[in-house]
Amino acid sequence: MNLPTRRGGITLSIIIVLILLVGLMVTFFVVRSGAIHGGNPEASDNFFQTAGTFSDAQTTAATEGKLVFVLATADWCPPCRSFRGGTLADPAVQDQIASVAIPYKLDVTNQNLPAHDAELAQMLGVSSIPAVYAVDSDNNIIASAVGNLSNRQLTSWLSNAASQQ
Repeated sequence: MNLPTRRGGITLSIIIVLILLVGLMVTFFVVRSGAIHGGNPEASDNFFQTAGTFSDAQTTAATEGKLVFVLATADWCPPCRSFRGGTLADPAVQDQIASVAIPYKLDVTNQNLPAHDAELAQMLGVSSIPAVYAVDSDNNIIASAVGNLSNRQLTSWLSNAASQQ
């Protein structure tokens, strides 16, 4: 069977293979560089260690007249890692969160969540991650969003949530 050829006798199948190889190499280097994962997800972890339990976060938020910013995430979740290493690692985003809310990380990685986190996940109706919730001192969910939000999307969402408080 004769395949159609292009100049210089290169067959169409060779061109397709070369295109696939280039695509695989580009994908490999993008993943390896961390561009898909958004940097280092641990970069935002210190920010979320301000409260011991959700109840502690609520008490602090009520005292300071703020919301509780709940991040529902998991270590095994690539979009969660990207969100934590990108948007949530940005100091400007962290400053805006801290100005209107007390940050709390709800890590659903462990199937044996502590009772208080299992109850929180149920109260919030966590069904997809990453997700963020703005909760007031009466456990009312003021706002919620699912997905890997950009800096602009998250800061806009947070401003809207704070204005509804």
